[in-house]
Amino acid sequence: MPLFSYTAVNDRKERINGMVDAMSLQAGRNALQESGFFVEEIHEATPMERESTKPWETVSVQEPVEGLGTEGLSHSGPNDQVPVPSPQHLAPNYYPLLDTVRLYAGWLLAWYILVIALGAYKETKQLPFTIPLIEGLWQSVLIIRAAFGVFIFLMLTSLHRFFGNRAWVGGLLGLLGAFLFYVFFVNT
Repeated sequence: MPLFSYTAVNDRKERINGMVDAMSLQAGRNALQESGFFVEEIHEATPMERESTKPWETVSVQEPVEGLGTEGLSHSGPNDQVPVPSPQHLAPNYYPLLDTVRLYAGWLLAWYILVIALGAYKETKQLPFTIPLIEGLWQSVLIIRAAFGVFIFLMLTSLHRFFGNRAWVGGLLGLLGAFLFYVFFVNT
């Protein structure tokens, strides 16, 4: 992972310099902000900066930052050491599984709609081109059922979020989704 050098202000209103491992500049900035730092400047570490310090070492504290107030400021000298959070603590956050599944379900639904729309248009009007795969898929019951199932999943997970992500609401919406899919399955 790239190493980024930063200057930030900690919760005691002290300016600190350090290094952070992150996938990108923005990920490094976000990780520092989540750790309670106000990032003033961050850039990819130069070779000289890489040799001089390691991300898990302590960094020197400079003078208190003007204009940020002095309440809660410790009366320590400018050469005191402040520990930098460990690289594991600054690891990038990953999205929950449901968000990832919703993302892929949305793309899948878009492709299903495209196949169905092109196939239906081909049936009613003459297209200037031929796509054999679409001609074979657009009337498939499997595609229609899958598109409906993905649509129900996206709709019900959106309702679940709207109602506050409660477990009992999720259970009821899951049962409702299974019932709706069963009714659609039987009637197609």
